Amino acid sequence: MKSSDITLSYGDQVLTGFIPQEWIDQGAYLPLVMPPKSRPITDPADAIASALEKPVGDMTPLGELVKNRYRGGDVAIMVDDYTRPNYHTRLLLPILVEKLQRDYGIQAEKIKAVVCSGTHRAPTAPEMEAIVGKEMIPRIRIAVHDCKKNLVKVGEVEGHPLEISRDVVEAGLVIALTDMDNHYFAGVAGGPKAFCPGVASNEIITWEHLHMFDDEGFADNVALGILDGNPVYECKKKIVGATVAALTLRGTEVYCLAAVMDPGGNMVYLRGGETFAVHRDAAKKLAEVWTVTLPRRPEAVIAGAQTLGINLYQAGKAIHAAYTAVARGGHIMAPVPCQDGFGNTEYKNLMKVAAAAMAGENNHEAAIRKGTLAVLDVVRKDFKIGKQKAVDFFRILEYVGWGHLHIIQDGLGDDDKKILPFEFWGREGEPADTRLKSWVRKFCTGKTVTVMDDPGYVVRVAQ
Repeated sequence: MKSSDITLSYGDQVLTGFIPQEWIDQGAYLPLVMPPKSRPITDPADAIASALEKPVGDMTPLGELVKNRYRGGDVAIMVDDYTRPNYHTRLLLPILVEKLQRDYGIQAEKIKAVVCSGTHRAPTAPEMEAIVGKEMIPRIRIAVHDCKKNLVKVGEVEGHPLEISRDVVEAGLVIALTDMDNHYFAGVAGGPKAFCPGVASNEIITWEHLHMFDDEGFADNVALGILDGNPVYECKKKIVGATVAALTLRGTEVYCLAAVMDPGGNMVYLRGGETFAVHRDAAKKLAEVWTVTLPRRPEAVIAGAQTLGINLYQAGKAIHAAYTAVARGGHIMAPVPCQDGFGNTEYKNLMKVAAAAMAGENNHEAAIRKGTLAVLDVVRKDFKIGKQKAVDFFRILEYVGWGHLHIIQDGLGDDDKKILPFEFWGREGEPADTRLKSWVRKFCTGKTVTVMDDPGYVVRVAQ
């Protein structure tokens, strides 16, 4: 392996050459051992046709569903928001729209893309182009979900009002166009995640997210790639199951498509059918494609975030992925531009609470413990979306130790940096590769190091 073979994303930049060649030659660099490559899908139009007419689970083929049950109205195609790479959306949406018109007789003016934003902000114009593709914007109507507006109550789940987007409720046919990725508390994203948090109300999303915690922090089985026994997934089944049932009773048919993209951006799986059945089936392929191994835990991990580096909140997924690989007491470096700053007000405010609790404490272990207890206390009393990131942050900080979480960024303000127990490396505005090279020399000399350029990996360590 050559140093130039090791790359890391920093916004739209690709960093390379930061691991010295002699370290690689001496075995100090521990590369992720990738799984065998899966055969890519070379004919996406054929794959979509098969996915629509050969469903997974207890689901009617789409052609029969449209012929016998579709009673007109909008066809809402649910798509991911700007925090996802959307390779699958840009590839499949034009094919799906054309097929709906040509083969299923759906009029163009009936087709609407619904951006499943959950609690995230609305996308900018360039981000919208990156979601659906520039050529699709004039071809179909586009609606963006707002978790606090334009909602319709369709039922209740354990006493909680079940409200979802009016654009979905009032559609005659809903097609969830999702892809799969590993998620640090939901286990595996995609499939039912399009409905919750995708187009659900802030209240129901909050209730679901609360299931990630127990009295000590994160509950058992709340982890990357884990569905069985994951309390968040179990709650999601109740919410989404009730949502789909309510839509069906109202005459809105639901069909789910799930794609799996490999680390190189190739589509290696596309099936359709009943929401949970296709999600579980696709999760098997995701595990096959995205589970990587290491011979042992490295003493340092450098973690890129790709599109998630847009803000600190989303970039936390890359830091979490590094945490699953690094040795206890090791160093984590996250080069993430954070052009949108913090990215979540609840996360930021809770880190302010933690900073105040830690102020004046000279013992680092005691400071971490005070910060942990402070955020847990707030989360238990008044949980809002975003606060879970602070709990995860302190879990990671306790594992690696004070001064062992490092970041290279250009978007956080001075006030932001004051409340974060990161080590901020280099001068903002200085080339990111220059900063990273100097960090590697200072903190990784004489240590084993691994580079992870995608937060979607599930890491398995041999020893």
